[in-house]
Amino acid sequence: MAGERTNGCRARCVSPPPCGRLTRDIGLPLAELPLEPMLGRVLLASEGCGEEAVTVAALLSVPHLWTASRGAHKAQVLCARVG
Repeated sequence: MAGERTNGCRARCVSPPPCGRLTRDIGLPLAELPLEPMLGRVLLASEGCGEEAVTVAALLSVPHLWTASRGAHKAQVLCARVG
């Protein structure tokens, strides 16, 4: 397997794209976004529906959006007892 690269576990690595096209066209703008690469790639590819893609990326980038923290629940219970 001449020319094949491996990682530390001896698994085959994906070969780099020809001529570095991915790095210039997609990789550099993707690196500038403060998001996980998968969400950033969705935003870069969202022509015509950018507003919706930004909304989805924002919702997916925040963990546990719809659950209250345990401390907030304790504070609500304490306020209900006092008030």
